[in-house]
Amino acid sequence: DRVGDLARAARNSGAKNVLSVRDILFRLAKQLGKDHPWYRIVTVAFMVKNTTTTTREGTSEFVKSPEKDEFVFDNPSAVRFYIGLYTNMSDENKIRFVNLHGTKFFTNSFIEKEGLDLFA
Repeated sequence: DRVGDLARAARNSGAKNVLSVRDILFRLAKQLGKDHPWYRIVTVAFMVKNTTTTTREGTSEFVKSPEKDEFVFDNPSAVRFYIGLYTNMSDENKIRFVNLHGTKFFTNSFIEKEGLDLFA
């Protein structure tokens, strides 16, 4: 939200070529690197922003990206809070995720609804 507020303020003050919030978060995550204490916060914010924006626009091509899926594989507990990170994966990567991490990050109702009982 703060990144969005700052980007809007820059645009409102007449700044040219202000990046989108998604682009700012993506670049910030790349600059921070995985060892930085804020990396996880920035990458989750990016994924949430990206998923929300893409869903709202009605496209799913960017949501189903190898970069996003790798983030989910590296941070499997994120799906507990943002199930869209899992549901927007390709079918192949959903299977890979469940094979790697099981169903411990899903609610019982989600497991039942998705037919993941076999993996529980």
